[in-house]
Amino acid sequence: MSFWDDSWDSKGTYLLGLSLCNEAGTNIEANGPFSERGVYISLYKVAADPTFIVIASDFVQSLAASWPGKISVKNSKGELVSPVEFFRQEKKQDAEFLRTLAN
Repeated sequence: MSFWDDSWDSKGTYLLGLSLCNEAGTNIEANGPFSERGVYISLYKVAADPTFIVIASDFVQSLAASWPGKISVKNSKGELVSPVEFFRQEKKQDAEFLRTLAN
């Protein structure tokens, strides 16, 4: 697992630059200016990774604890959704994928 933090404060604007990845294919990025509207996070997996939801959820919960209500996640369609909605969609997609493997 690799974690990179390139966040910095520029003239009162906090620029978030976090990246977390692992060998199994999970990639999590939180980049961009953090404002009163919040920041969006990009979560994706480049390969089937059973640890994805656990790692991503822990990461998002840590950020959400610092900035309640200010975190949005881009889903697979590129839409900004709440972290709760993102993980609901992700679990549903994983279940559908496992059903196709079983058939």
